[in-house]
Amino acid sequence: MTFDAFNIVNKSKVQELIIKTNTKESLHWMEVLLESTQIPLKCPNYQGVFLSKNIDKRNYLITGTGRLLGFKVFISYREILGQLDYANEVIYTEKISSEDGFTTIPFRGVFIMCKNIYQIIKENLSPKFVDVPFLGGLKSIILSAEPQEIINFYLPEIVLFGTGEDFRLFTATYMPDELPLPTPYTDQVQSEKPGFTIVSEEPSKAGYMDAMDKILLHLKTNYLKKIVFSRKRTIKPCAGFDRQHYINHLLDYYFQEYFYLFQQGEEASWIGVSPEVILKQKGRLAVTEPLAGTRKKTSDSTNYEAIRKELTTTPKDIAEHEHASRFMFDQLSSAKIGEVRVNTNRTLLETPYAFHIKSEIAINLNESASFFDFINAIYPPATIWGIPVEETEEILSKTEPFAREYYTGLYGYWTLDDTANIALVIRSAKLENETISVYAGGGIVESSNPEAEYDEAENKMRPMLAYFVDEKIL
Repeated sequence: MTFDAFNIVNKSKVQELIIKTNTKESLHWMEVLLESTQIPLKCPNYQGVFLSKNIDKRNYLITGTGRLLGFKVFISYREILGQLDYANEVIYTEKISSEDGFTTIPFRGVFIMCKNIYQIIKENLSPKFVDVPFLGGLKSIILSAEPQEIINFYLPEIVLFGTGEDFRLFTATYMPDELPLPTPYTDQVQSEKPGFTIVSEEPSKAGYMDAMDKILLHLKTNYLKKIVFSRKRTIKPCAGFDRQHYINHLLDYYFQEYFYLFQQGEEASWIGVSPEVILKQKGRLAVTEPLAGTRKKTSDSTNYEAIRKELTTTPKDIAEHEHASRFMFDQLSSAKIGEVRVNTNRTLLETPYAFHIKSEIAINLNESASFFDFINAIYPPATIWGIPVEETEEILSKTEPFAREYYTGLYGYWTLDDTANIALVIRSAKLENETISVYAGGGIVESSNPEAEYDEAENKMRPMLAYFVDEKIL
């Protein structure tokens, strides 16, 4: 199989750079590129900044703009459609059809198609680009009759990537030989909190309590073990809101595992500081780190030990975490893609606003297995969905009054040399027009208390809302 588009892509450039930069500087650099009339981007509505802790705990930064080569997957009741494209023009399609129709999201077929198209890219892209990152992710959607985009990954037209002072710059063939590089950026001081007005709450508190009653009734049956029910709050910032300063605030106060700001060909952008790893891979080693079980931190740090003890001894939190981590371990084991082991079990993760229970599950992948096989085995995880998967989809379609989109989906990067880092899109918000939509949820089990679950979701919204109000950052 040959593609003329790959012949063009393979003439692209990659440079070794010795520069020192950070996320704020790279964000400013991307804005400069987008504003420049000298940069001939074909797809300017694709941008991504992704800061992550790699598998050896070092910060790894990627800043990309434009869409050079990529693929998308669409699903409906009847069909899975995969499209490989060059500059958003389709150059190859692949279909999986169902005569009887799919009743739930056919994740297995989706990820098989991803792996097939990934293999085409690997066979046709020049080996000199094996470590250049593809950015993108997966939307968390409910199956419908109309085709919906669920997967979107792409190689940017320009992408700067690296760690420390060791960066590389990939540029499409039609880019200028010399591009400006990131320069020092000075953050502006925000003298006052801008505040916000609430546009909508989905559901309202009364609606949330009604839905919880229905969910708890479902949990009394034998088949449903856990379900993650979510809320959405849309706000409009008041006068004085500075988007760049808001981004910098999240980086300064909330980055621990991931920071991302991305636009995937749509008008809206997404921003987040997720603490949850869905996949880290280096070579044949891959890990995932489920989080389940949460306690809000208080302004009195002397109570922290009591909060930690309560979190690790309360049956509800232990059950919630065990359901999630055991389910993930069993899924990976059943997939038969490698040797699975639990590296750490029920340790405490401290964030600036909460404590979580965390485990780490590792696998030595078979030679024929890829990160798409790994994700296929565990997505959607019980930490954001439920057990069993199929029944959860049906219940959420009737109880959550909004589309999750990228919330509880995936975002991150992968390369052709078996390196990947994929975040679960939580502690995140959608930036659209003049509004910000913030999402949060919690794992509901039979012993859950509705008021406590409502408050937990409220606390999980804090990273995205604290910037606007006079609230001390713990």
